[in-house]
Amino acid sequence: MSSLQNALRGAGIQSDARVESKADDGLYQTEWVRLLSRLTAVPKGKGAAHLENLLHKTVKDLKKKDKRSSRQLADLHGAWRKKVDKAAWAAVKLRCAELDLSDKAYRSIKQSFQDPHKLVTKLQTRRAEEYRGSSPKRLMEWLR
Repeated sequence: MSSLQNALRGAGIQSDARVESKADDGLYQTEWVRLLSRLTAVPKGKGAAHLENLLHKTVKDLKKKDKRSSRQLADLHGAWRKKVDKAAWAAVKLRCAELDLSDKAYRSIKQSFQDPHKLVTKLQTRRAEEYRGSSPKRLMEWLR
């Protein structure tokens, strides 16, 4: 489980739901948050969801005034989001391997279009241990 948490921390996200509610200091060091703080007031101590809402509002407002800054901010956020999601999917794949689930089960999970961050949290529970080596169908019934 520590390998999952290390993979997620490397991407700038927390895997534990209780820790996730607190603001991650690493998040404030990302390029898109630094640019956002130059464009608008960014409150300290807020989580990623609050910052992303502020980002979307700022991008919408900037489209009218400064399209270049708007596009740059959106691109930086998109690159960060892609990196974070990729790390989350890697953590899901690692956890599937730890649970002795087949590659087919992992592909089923990935094709279900679920949030990988929620999946990581769910796969780290004790209940996930009950599905060790189970069929993809049984696993998907639980994850839905």
